[in-house]
Amino acid sequence: MSFFAYPGQEEDESPKFLEQASEADWAQILQQGRLIHFDPGTVLVEAGAEDSSVYILIQGRVEVMGRSTLGFEQQLAVIEEGSVFGEIAFFDQLPRLATIRGLSEGKVLRLSRNGLSRLAHQHPQLAHQILLDLGRILALRFRKLPGK
Repeated sequence: MSFFAYPGQEEDESPKFLEQASEADWAQILQQGRLIHFDPGTVLVEAGAEDSSVYILIQGRVEVMGRSTLGFEQQLAVIEEGSVFGEIAFFDQLPRLATIRGLSEGKVLRLSRNGLSRLAHQHPQLAHQILLDLGRILALRFRKLPGK
C-alpha cells in the first residue's frame, strides 16, 4: 500500500489533470461521465472493489486510505480538486488498491473505460490527451515513491 505514500508531499501538490483543456473539451468529457456529489466521509472507491473507472476531482478534497503493516487504517495521501484518482485500476483493470473517502463536500466525474471509448470515437485527440495526462500523473506519483 505504499504506492500512495508521498513523503514530504504538501497538500497543494496534487498533480493537475488537463489544465489546458477548454470549456468545450470539458463539456465533451462531462457528457461521457457521471457526476457524483459527495459529503465528508463518503466512500467513493473501496479497496478491493472491481471498478476500472477513473475519477476526476472537480471540487473538494479526498483522502487515500490504506492499511498499515499492522492492519490499521491510515491516511496515505490527500488529493486536491483538479486532480484524479483511480488511474491504476483504470489502466490495469485489477481490484482497487486503496479506499478513497471525501474530506469535504465535493464533486467527482466518474469516467469509465467505455465512456473514454465513446469519447475517443467522437473526439480522438481529446481522448488521446486524457490518456497522456493520466500517464503523466501516474508517472509523477511513481517518482515520489520512497527510494525513487
